[in-house]
Amino acid sequence: MTKSLIPGFVRSFVFPLGLPSRHRVRQFLLPLTLVSLLLPGIAAVAQSQPSPTVTAKSDSQAVGNKEYDAQKELVRMAKRYSLTEDQKTKIQPILADQQQQVHALGEDESLSDSEWAGAVGKVHEQTVLKAKLQLTGTQATKYLQDEAKRAKKSQDQTDDDDYGPPPGGGFGGGPGGGGPPGE
Repeated sequence: MTKSLIPGFVRSFVFPLGLPSRHRVRQFLLPLTLVSLLLPGIAAVAQSQPSPTVTAKSDSQAVGNKEYDAQKELVRMAKRYSLTEDQKTKIQPILADQQQQVHALGEDESLSDSEWAGAVGKVHEQTVLKAKLQLTGTQATKYLQDEAKRAKKSQDQTDDDDYGPPPGGGFGGGPGGGGPPGE
């Protein structure tokens, strides 16, 4: 008789019904394997579906695909420009007014996308001018530089959204029609 490599007390604890047969192992491993293969896909589908409940925030407003929160903007500005308490008190209603106006524009169904963007731009320009008046010379200079960068970045992004063919005609659109070279 061959000597077992597993001591008796371990065998009785780990395998109370004896060593598993190949058939029992297959019965156990097959469903386990299927579940382990399907579980990541199920989790990905569950995460990609939108949440059925929508939580409304009273302090922030959705603007396009972004959420604008006047209070968060004030905190950002206070940190970026080292605002005093007096400046924060004066700028807060300006930002809140911008938030309210932009939200009202977003609710106006009669505006086309370009009209809405233009109107939001005008509201933002007014806000920048009003906020600038509350800043010191150094703060105002830095604020206007940041706004110029933001405007340029915004302009660059809208230039990229024309959905036309890429420069040079794109794939197959160059001189010669797009076949393989030499044909």
